[in-house]
Amino acid sequence: LGLTPDKKRLVAADAAGLVKVADVAGRETLGSATHPGGVRGVIVSPTGDTFVTHGADRVVSVWPLADPAALKPARSWPLPVAVNGAAYTPDGR
Repeated sequence: LGLTPDKKRLVAADAAGLVKVADVAGRETLGSATHPGGVRGVIVSPTGDTFVTHGADRVVSVWPLADPAALKPARSWPLPVAVNGAAYTPDGR
């Protein structure tokens, strides 16, 4: 799970790879997509405009939060090793 800094959106993902963005106040799903290899972790940026998923498929993906209804990765990196954690810098990089 990840929460945007303004606490308006919740990002959730499961081991099967389903990624959802929800409106906290309205308690409704705004968009969903799939990280194909399953998700091990979700990190929301400190700026609240993107989030990262990393999965069992050794892929790290960055997703924009500007339009959750059109949720898809903006960029992905296949890595030669498994990723067990990730972090943003305080300025959102």
